Amino acid sequence: MRGADHDLSAERYSPGDMPPEPGGPSAGRARDGTAGRRWLVLAGVTVVYAAIAVVAYLPTLPLDGSHTQVCTCADTAQQVWFLGWVPFALTHGHSLFFSNWILYPAGVNLTDNTAMPLLGILAAPVTLLAGPVAAYNLVLRAGFVLSALAMFVTVRRLVRWWPAAFAAGLLYGFSPFMTGQGLSHEFLVFSPVPPLVFGVLIDVFGARRMRARRAGLLLGLLAAAQFLISSETFAMMALFAALASALALCYRHGRERIGHLLRTAAWALGACAVVLACPLEVFFAGPQHITGPPHSLAELYTWHGDLLGALLPGPLIRFAPAALLQHGAALVSHNVQENGTYLGVPLVLAVAGLGIAHRRRPVTAISAVLAAVSYALSLGPRIYVSNHATGWPGPFAALAHVPALQDVEPARFSLFTALFAAVVLGTGLGQLAAPRPAVGAAGPGAAGQAGTAPGTAAAGPARWARPALAAVIGVAALLPLVPRWPYPAGPVVTPALFTSPAVTRLPAGAVVVTLPYPARDFNEALVWQAVAGMRFRLVGGTPFFVPGTGHRSADSRYLRLKPHGIDRVFEDALGGRAAAPGNPPLQPWLVAGIRDDLRRYHVSAVIIDPRTERGLPVLSESGVPRPAVLGAVPGLRLAVRYVTAATGRPPRSVGGVLAWFGLRP
Repeated sequence: MRGADHDLSAERYSPGDMPPEPGGPSAGRARDGTAGRRWLVLAGVTVVYAAIAVVAYLPTLPLDGSHTQVCTCADTAQQVWFLGWVPFALTHGHSLFFSNWILYPAGVNLTDNTAMPLLGILAAPVTLLAGPVAAYNLVLRAGFVLSALAMFVTVRRLVRWWPAAFAAGLLYGFSPFMTGQGLSHEFLVFSPVPPLVFGVLIDVFGARRMRARRAGLLLGLLAAAQFLISSETFAMMALFAALASALALCYRHGRERIGHLLRTAAWALGACAVVLACPLEVFFAGPQHITGPPHSLAELYTWHGDLLGALLPGPLIRFAPAALLQHGAALVSHNVQENGTYLGVPLVLAVAGLGIAHRRRPVTAISAVLAAVSYALSLGPRIYVSNHATGWPGPFAALAHVPALQDVEPARFSLFTALFAAVVLGTGLGQLAAPRPAVGAAGPGAAGQAGTAPGTAAAGPARWARPALAAVIGVAALLPLVPRWPYPAGPVVTPALFTSPAVTRLPAGAVVVTLPYPARDFNEALVWQAVAGMRFRLVGGTPFFVPGTGHRSADSRYLRLKPHGIDRVFEDALGGRAAAPGNPPLQPWLVAGIRDDLRRYHVSAVIIDPRTERGLPVLSESGVPRPAVLGAVPGLRLAVRYVTAATGRPPRSVGGVLAWFGLRP
């Protein structure tokens, strides 16, 4: 490659832009002043990123403990539960990676699911003081802020012009991918690790500020941290780290560092293996572990990008024609949350132009190549054009049979498309804004006649022309990505029973059955359990991956209690199939089934919430949020009659719920 003799992270500056010589009389003052300005810039950038993240979720505030965006159900309820489980497990001697407090009595292997234990540890003080819902709200916003800040810090080490790094942080931390996942996927929004990993790799192949041991330990700890947040992002990050290293070795300067690279890799693998030894043991051989992919690959691969997806805005983009929004909404199988492949024409042109213009700088060239690779992988095993399948295989087809990588949802490669595009944008704008020596074609003499000393930067209006051009390009590239915020706020789903002293009517560790029945999509009971400090265990759970035939993955939604009693009655009540007019006679076999379930699963209490979410907020094709529809459980009356018949007593109305306490199995 051309420019093979260049440092992979070096940036060329004019002599007038360089810091004072180390031994100069003003060196100490200059260093102090530069460090002070850098910290001031960092603080200001952090405040701006934080303000954007807070505005995205208004009127819900970061420490709101009552409700979340959209709804506290489905994936959001799971993640609230995960955050609540970690401090409870740590303080009560339970495993962080397995629990039978849900899906009782068998339990669930949390490493096979999106348990994000590291976020639970980091948020534990907030969880204990303000509750798991508040912790979820805070961590979600922190994910945006820290992801953007990590990209800013990484690019800031490569450029002198801090607005270039600021633009890179905006692009990565608030990209369409992040905006979509911000609806409910905290473990994907919290992504500050990948930029930091690639920052360390840039140092390994470039300036070598860190010794091999320090760089390797840092890489290993960062990799382990990412695995404990999202194993899916970890797999993608490992793939691109290997690709980035291979591309760096194409440069002579990179090949000269191969010994340093191997020593760093050895330390990294060792550190990562030590930290992940326990969770990996549970993952491969722990209770309720699964064998093979957790997802159905056929279903997983339906969430793929489109060849034109970079140019077609999704419903969460604010500034776009309605016709394009409608067309873009159909991409990724109409999944608003996963539709994060959009980049916009200005950004595509800016990244392509800057990548070509500064191709001699290895970090920019390699990032441009990896941005294209990640976008190609996001297209899935088969290429789609304008939502129509073609006969062309996609690059992801090469990974479809590789363990770990085959479990990655193709559309989620968009995270790394945004990452590498941000590096290209940041480094490219930084080089574009850097002042050039005012030495004309006529030689130093001409420069001197123009009033500028040879080798010095241009002064006057010409000095601001390049930064102004870079600023215009940056604004033009990012403006089409402004999201349609704030997200719609969800309703409060936790009845007063679980936030008041009345919850002590449930003995510690009691087994409880709830309506909505938590083995279905209506899993608000997970939030009740977490808010109550894990006081009770739940029969059923939520859509978790559990072992089925031959330890192959099965979806817990389709596991039935035997005999069919509680699950049949409660599911019919939720779906309205039990809402027959009048008072239809009870079916004795269902009454007997409920009674047998209560005895078999040692149930101490049955709790029915008379109100539950019957419809989730959605975004129309034009991007307008529709509010949640709340209403009484359609088959509530009949469900109450069945439980009353099975227990031999009517319910009590306590804390906004109907409850049967003190059942004796």
